[in-house]
Order: sequence, then C-alpha cells, then structure tokens
Amino acid sequence: MLNLDQIDLEELADLMDQRDDSGYLDPKTGEIYPVYDGVIIGLDEDGDPIDAWAADTEGFIALGGEGGRDVYRDMEHFASWVGDRRIRQQLTDALEGHKPMRAFRSVVHSTPEMLGPVWERFRNLRGQLRALDFLGTPDSSGERLVAEAEVEARRAHVVQEADTILEGLGGSAPGRLILLNGLPGVGKSALARAYVATRPGALNLDIDILRTLLGGPWEDTAEAGRSLALTLIESHLDSGHEVVVPQLVADRDQLKRFEEAAGDAEFVVVLLEGEPRRGDQPWQQQITPQEMDDYRRRLEHFVSKRAGVQTLQVVDGDPTATLADLERLLGTD
Repeated sequence: MLNLDQIDLEELADLMDQRDDSGYLDPKTGEIYPVYDGVIIGLDEDGDPIDAWAADTEGFIALGGEGGRDVYRDMEHFASWVGDRRIRQQLTDALEGHKPMRAFRSVVHSTPEMLGPVWERFRNLRGQLRALDFLGTPDSSGERLVAEAEVEARRAHVVQEADTILEGLGGSAPGRLILLNGLPGVGKSALARAYVATRPGALNLDIDILRTLLGGPWEDTAEAGRSLALTLIESHLDSGHEVVVPQLVADRDQLKRFEEAAGDAEFVVVLLEGEPRRGDQPWQQQITPQEMDDYRRRLEHFVSKRAGVQTLQVVDGDPTATLADLERLLGTD
C-alpha cells in the first residue's frame, strides 16, 4: 500500500482529467509516467525507456478519466459561484455556446478580476478529489492503493481549500435538495411540512399533492407530475434555497433524475424508518399488504446499493423529536 507523500497528487489529477491512456501509475512506488503521442515518458530502474509492454508486465495502472466531461462540470460549478452577475453570465453563455470549454477559458483568463489563476487552482483541486477517489476505491479484491483514513484526511484539506476559493468569488452557495425517502405512510410528508415551517424560502415539494393539481385520472399523472417537480427543483435551487421532497424512490433511474436536477447543489437522501400508517392520499388507500412488502424489499435493495444514504428513525407519536433528529442529521439544528 502506498502513502500519499509517494504520489504527486496534482500530476495524477491532471492526467486523470484527460482521456484514457494519458499515463500510468506504478502501484509499488507511486511513480507517475505520462504518455505523449503514444510514448511513455520515463525510465525504469535500469535507466531504460518504458514501453507499453513493460508497463503491462510491471503491473502499472493505466490512467485517464472522462476527460472534458469532468472539467466541464467543474466549470459549471465555478461559474455558479461568481458574484459578478455580468461575468457569471459571460461564463454561462460560454458554456452553452460553440466550443464551450475553450470559450470558458477565454472569458475566465480575460477578466480584469484575474479569475484565470483562481480557476486553474480550483480545477486542479477538483481533479485532486477525483484522484483521491481513485486511490481510495477498493479493487475487486478489496485492496486500496492508499489507506482510506489517509485519503479522507487529505480530502478534508482539499475540500476546505476549494470551498475557500469559491467563497472568495463573491457568490452564494447553491441550494440543497433533501429527498425524504421511505415506505408509504411512514411520515415523510408530515416531516417535510414541519421542516420547512421554520426555514424561510425552503420549498416542501410534495409530488403526490402536486399530482392532484393536474387534470386526468390519478394513475395517469405520475410522469407529468414528476417532470413538473424536477423543473421546480432546478428553479428553486438556483435561487439558493432548500427543496424538500417527501417521496418514495426505490428505482435507480428515478433517483438519477433527482441527482441531475440537483446539479451543483448538495443532494441528501434520508431514509425514514418506522411503522407505516395508512395515509389519506388517494393512492395510499389502495396499497395491498403484498405491495407494501414489495416496497420494503425494493427499499432494502436501494439502500444496499446506494452509498451515502442517511437513515432516520421516526419517533412514534413524537413528531417534534423526529424533526429535531432530522435537523441534527442535516446540521441545521
């Protein structure tokens, strides 16, 4: 296992933000070997050039990632924090136009506020976070290149520096999307109402209620209601506010739609655990015991496959205590 001081994390970040085959990492020494025009730059212990055959023989790890896709997302995040509305709009327009990444760099390096160096440092820090994810992710045998504790300690420092850069841009933090997940009747809607009641500007976006505002049979409003909700989420998060969605989500594709709507905002999934009670919504009246068991199995599978889900035990008969627990979990108490 390597130590982080054996690895040039900034160089690793730069290579991983390029396309596949941008370089190699020696897992024994931490040495990084860039690739230019198909040629590996570096010498082995005997002073001989390293070729692709030697890299494979020595067990080197090929580097490379999603290339421009990751950096484009970094650009979007950076632009959203720029306090000067004129510059922020220029950056946004650049990202939506022809050759967006080149246009973004042209704008950011031509501003009188000297945002160019600030952007370059932020970009590398974001790349370092991706590199740390790579180093700390177990392989198929459960082995990591770097110990998890060391990775997390460095991650905290990198995140802090990146956050400091964003705060210095004069903008404001994007909002936060909170998905209160759980079985039907467990208390998601009541908890969402209680949470937003004391948080000015926060939106309780109950999709089941939203669907009752749409014309047509209830069973035909699912997709229209969800699409409308996603649009409302994006708009309200852009204003810097929180959005709370009390909704059963046990489908990976549906969860991905919420993640995409959150964009650069924080996305928190909280799974409520407790004894379900039959609610007063139209569809809740029709749930059979077999359907409830199916929901339960799907949620258990969802939690087992989804990292980072926060769990919250509903305090039966004491909504105030449940709200207090949620606020502590979210860091808003």
